[in-house]
Formats: sequence, C-alpha cells, structure tokens
Amino acid sequence: MLYFIWCFTLVITPAAIGFEALMFVHATLKDTVFGIDSNLRTTFTNTLFTGLGALSFVFVSEAMENVVGYGMLGGVAVGAAIIFGRRPILGLIDAVSSRLIPEEYSAGELKYLEAYAETIQDMVLTERERNLLATLATAYEIDEDRRAVIEKNYRESQSLGPAEAIEIVGSS
Repeated sequence: MLYFIWCFTLVITPAAIGFEALMFVHATLKDTVFGIDSNLRTTFTNTLFTGLGALSFVFVSEAMENVVGYGMLGGVAVGAAIIFGRRPILGLIDAVSSRLIPEEYSAGELKYLEAYAETIQDMVLTERERNLLATLATAYEIDEDRRAVIEKNYRESQSLGPAEAIEIVGSS
C-alpha cells in the first residue's frame, strides 16, 4: 500500500503540469483567454530572471568558497551586478519570451490590422491612405511603435517583405 501511494505521488505532479499545459494551449489556440500572453510573458520573464539570479549566486558563492575560502563575497558581488544590470537582462529575457510566446492583439489593433491589410492589398500606399491609417491608429490609441510592429508582423506573415516593398505614392 505504501509503495502504491509513493508511486502515485510521482504521477500527480507531472499530470497536473500536463493538464495545465494542455488547457493553456487550448485557450491560446482558441483565443478564449484574453491577456494570457502578457501575463505569461511577465511571469516567464520574472521566473527566469529570479532563477538565473539564484543559480548564479549559488554557483559563484561555491566557486569563491573553493578558490578563496570566503564564498559569500563572490555571491554578493554577483548579486549586486545582477541587480544593477537588471534592465538589460530583463530586456534580453523579454526579447526571448516575445519570440517564444506570440502576442495577442487588442480589439482596436485588430481593426487597425484589417484596415491596413485592405489598404496595402494592391502593394501601393497613397499619402491619403497613410494619413487615414495614422488617424485610425490615433482613434484606437495605438502609438507609432506599436503600429510599426503590427504592420511589420502582418508583412512577415504575408511574406510581403520589408516596408520598402510597398510603393508609397503621392496623394491621389
């Protein structure tokens, strides 16, 4: 009986993790969980940063202990370096997580994306169309950087190439 209970405990954790993973994949594929991408990306970034910081602290402490005999100094030095270098490290981790976890568009961004797709269908973007798209982006509260990301992602998904491939002509 104890053997059965012990073996059963080894199954519970992987089964729970598998179930959570299955539900997450189902929800993201069906777009039923709004904001899950940003929450998951934030959690992934924080977890990875904390885990790497703890591992490097322990590793350097042990290495310094073997070399010098006083390991806490090395651990504190690495901890301070990680704390002061937090922004670039978090930026790097966030870049990796954004490649692993796809972004979800808001309702306004989806409407802008539809208008953009309709506008560049003929691979010609007039000055008037460009102004209308800018006005639409302002109405949906989409800033210039986010607008560039949305347009770039659409062009990449349609294999349209860089922005220079779209001919921009004067107002018609």
